[in-house]
Amino acid sequence: MHPKLHYLLTVLFFALVAHARLSGVPKACWQRNCIYQSDPGTICLETNYNARNKETCADPILQRLLDRHVADTQQSITYYDEHARPLGAALWRLPDPPTTQDGGAIFVCMTGQRIDLPYLDRTICRHALRDEDQLDFEAHKRECFVEHLSKLRADYCKPARWRPWLDRAEFAEHWSRDHPVKAGVIGSVVTLVVVHLCRMNRRRGGVLLR
Repeated sequence: MHPKLHYLLTVLFFALVAHARLSGVPKACWQRNCIYQSDPGTICLETNYNARNKETCADPILQRLLDRHVADTQQSITYYDEHARPLGAALWRLPDPPTTQDGGAIFVCMTGQRIDLPYLDRTICRHALRDEDQLDFEAHKRECFVEHLSKLRADYCKPARWRPWLDRAEFAEHWSRDHPVKAGVIGSVVTLVVVHLCRMNRRRGGVLLR
């Protein structure tokens, strides 16, 4: 066989194997949040822009859980009781019925990096109804989330497209899209400051930009 043909066939073989491996990873998505299984077998969450970034949490229990899980540096997905005591990680099996020993509700919190804004994580906490209930509409009736600066956890749940940097123009684009009110206010303030400086400089007879 010709060496070049052998090389091309080898590359094609490994490409097909990689595609089959990736295609076999289970994935479940809702509102642009996706649960997936990483190559080492860890259950992870990846998130994307979904126009819900301005919501606030009015549930005191869920807010407590959000604070607890955001501060955690170990697991990306953890089950808790209502007092924010960990019950188990992503593969922990919920009891039937899904309550604690004292009859309290069980909650699940999950943190995943935003694939469109790699410097941000989204943490979601909600009432857990059963195993693998992420596509159940009822499971999201009691749910809160928060977005915060991204950090590496012990389970290394980071999307393959993770980048520790962000192009300045891309940052500006995402900031304007995700925070239109803040971006508009900041833009207006900057414009007023520039106009004011120009007027002051003109009165002095100078040139602002040389």
